Amino acid sequence: LEGDLWKLTHFPDSCEKGREVKIRYTLRYCAPEVISAMLEGASTVVRKPSSDMWSVGMLMFELYTGERFFDEDVTDEDVVAQLALPGELDMRKLSNISDSHVARVITKLLKKSPDLRWSVMRCMSSSFFLEMRTHSRVSWDTEEEHSANSFDDDLEPMPLMEVTGLEHMEAGDLLVEIHLQDSEDREETCVVSDHSKVGQIFHLVIGRTYTLTVNIFREESIRNPVSSIRGIRVIPSDGLPLELALQPTDLNNVGNNILPNCVSAVTTWDPREFESTELTLPINQTETHSVQLNVSIELANFPGKVTSLTPKIHFQIRESESISIKEENVKIWDKFNNLNISHGTLELIRGALIVMKNPDVVAL
Repeated sequence: LEGDLWKLTHFPDSCEKGREVKIRYTLRYCAPEVISAMLEGASTVVRKPSSDMWSVGMLMFELYTGERFFDEDVTDEDVVAQLALPGELDMRKLSNISDSHVARVITKLLKKSPDLRWSVMRCMSSSFFLEMRTHSRVSWDTEEEHSANSFDDDLEPMPLMEVTGLEHMEAGDLLVEIHLQDSEDREETCVVSDHSKVGQIFHLVIGRTYTLTVNIFREESIRNPVSSIRGIRVIPSDGLPLELALQPTDLNNVGNNILPNCVSAVTTWDPREFESTELTLPINQTETHSVQLNVSIELANFPGKVTSLTPKIHFQIRESESISIKEENVKIWDKFNNLNISHGTLELIRGALIVMKNPDVVAL
């Protein structure tokens, strides 16, 4: 124990990753691949961090359920059999954990395949650990620091921000552009078209990873009430939220950084990480799916305090892009020409556009 931090180590068995070492283990915390190597007659194994992540999963299971994963009456032979046989372990005891974020992390750590098991970095980007770090910072602050870094209970600036359609846009409204590009081909912009029911939709292609850019800007030379974007979380309708890691951005290289009074953030979005069928399976042309973005922002009038914008983006999933869809992408810009946006700004917009009404309530 060092201050407020616990450190759990077992020095006799520690080594650098990638080293070949003699097989030594504590059976009920041992990763299946180590047990399998032992059963195949190996006396050594190349140690990888994924084996340690299995042990972390077992420890988390015990901490959050109050029980051993393998009951005391289960013999060592039965434990070996459960670890070595095909198929995942029985996770029904996780139903006793009230926090679904915790249960998800444990499930991902106790995947038998080390390739499917979550790494340290993947765990730290999960909702559970992100919320833990947030709560920890608050609990360790002094009362004065806590007051300086959180909104007062009676201060609710953002609920007055109304998400509305482009047809209701007026001069001075705060605009949010959501822009997707193929991460491997930065010249390939994700196609946007107009849907009769939900408005602007993205056409995602199965298997692609996207660079997601959020631009918050304002025309008419009116000050932008948002000073910075602090975080982006994606919330699918059939999965758990995932916090996306913001990339360091050179303001001179952000795709649309010259939009008027613009604040930008860039991250990488891989739809496959969400284990959401709505994000990974193709749908017909009449259907759409959606995800909600939670964009954490710092306001110019409230330095150090963070609140959120929660726009929803709609999309269709396709196996490949088509020429007809790309033609739709051209038509939507013709529609934008009727909006209260200057021609110079229209030339810069390449993503879906969202209007936030009444921004002056946070820019007084």
